[in-house]
Amino acid sequence: MAIEYSLKTEQKISGSYLLQELKSMGYKNIDAIGFTKGIRINQFEESLGLSVYLTESGEYPYNAYDTQFLSNEFLYESTLSIRFINNVYNNELSFFTKGLCIFG
Repeated sequence: MAIEYSLKTEQKISGSYLLQELKSMGYKNIDAIGFTKGIRINQFEESLGLSVYLTESGEYPYNAYDTQFLSNEFLYESTLSIRFINNVYNNELSFFTKGLCIFG
């Protein structure tokens, strides 16, 4: 069973910027798989039990999110998704996830 969390950002985040931030967190030689509108990093599947996806949003209305907490709909440019594959929890996983959320 997998759980996926996604963080939607108002500003566009590039794949190169995400890789730079991961390197600044101490992760080296990151192998990212490029797609037309995003990247996937699955090299953390065995060590941390997760995959990371960064995708660009589509055009309006596909990048709009309506919520009761905002008076207007939220328009986002990028989505950073973290997919937890295993039921592994440790300090490194916690550090990794918090670091990505702060970055986003």
